Amino acid sequence: MKVVLLTDAPYCRDVRAQRTLSALFDLNVSLTVFDQGFDIETSRGMLPEGVKHFSSPIPSNKMGRFVWHMKNNLLPHMSLRTTNQLAYDVLCKSTPDAIHLVNPFLGDAVMRYLGEHIECKLVYEAYEYWPEYLYDEEFGVRKAIRNHLATTEKSLLEKSSVFITVSEPIVEYYKRIAPLAKSAVIYNANVKESKSMSNSVAEVNNPPKVVFSGQF
Repeated sequence: MKVVLLTDAPYCRDVRAQRTLSALFDLNVSLTVFDQGFDIETSRGMLPEGVKHFSSPIPSNKMGRFVWHMKNNLLPHMSLRTTNQLAYDVLCKSTPDAIHLVNPFLGDAVMRYLGEHIECKLVYEAYEYWPEYLYDEEFGVRKAIRNHLATTEKSLLEKSSVFITVSEPIVEYYKRIAPLAKSAVIYNANVKESKSMSNSVAEVNNPPKVVFSGQF
């Protein structure tokens, strides 16, 4: 079985993509990774032997993207389209039996490939709560792109064999978008039964400790 893992982040910085690839590697499937081209050597050094690796050459920061597009005679606002074309080329070269897509940004490439290869399966991992990004102008994303990503994500949810996210409330949100989509919840951290805290007052020299599991 051949699987392509697509992520919009550098593999070396994407803990969830690393977790997914580790699980797939243990199943002894043929693996290909396509990621954001930042610190490529570090990412490749973290991959198990035998895993194929392709990276987008487009820099992750705005100024870097602008310069890259100018050098290649491309319009900067077409960054999303350019990256999707690169991802699509990798899919065509890899001919996967299944695609594991992280987030909606490479969704155009995936939907195009699935339209041409109906036997290919899709697992969509929506581990971020994207509605604020897709619909809030404060993020500085052009309205046309936000609307396109929202439409693309709906198509991904409907097409996926299963979609993965990190909590039941987010599953409920996505179920409103795609009621028939099958879901699975994989938490960011091990969730254990909570223990009630004592009512005693903490001493000044022994303050309570709080663990934050996530990313600001």
